[in-house]
Amino acid sequence: MGNYIAKADILKQLPEADLIQLTDDDDTGSVNDAIVDGAITDSEGEVDGYLASRYSTPVTPVPNIVKAFTVDIAIHRLYGRRQGATEDIEKRYNNAIRFFKNVSTGVVTLGVDAPVPENSGSGVDIQSDARIFTRENMNEF
Repeated sequence: MGNYIAKADILKQLPEADLIQLTDDDDTGSVNDAIVDGAITDSEGEVDGYLASRYSTPVTPVPNIVKAFTVDIAIHRLYGRRQGATEDIEKRYNNAIRFFKNVSTGVVTLGVDAPVPENSGSGVDIQSDARIFTRENMNEF
């Protein structure tokens, strides 16, 4: 189980027969949980990549919109292992990515109070030693 979604969340959107087809590399007739877990982990990492610019990740509590779009990304990844995504799955994936890009730029929020990470500032702090050659000590040169 991941931080945002679990296999059960994927099965709400995808029939088990489809999930078996997408993950059963060894022809066992069952879902390969390791492949599903890998797709979940990769999808959540992608989501966190967008959210980390505005929120501490993983986001808790998990907003429903984050769950829904993370499922869409995971399903897209699973289809990418086999025949490629259908038009509907591709559209859902693109909508998810567009949403998370908008969150990362501040166009939309998740509606949760999560502090922005401290290292997200864009300022630069430079320190150096004192000047050796100044106008005063080079005046006679």
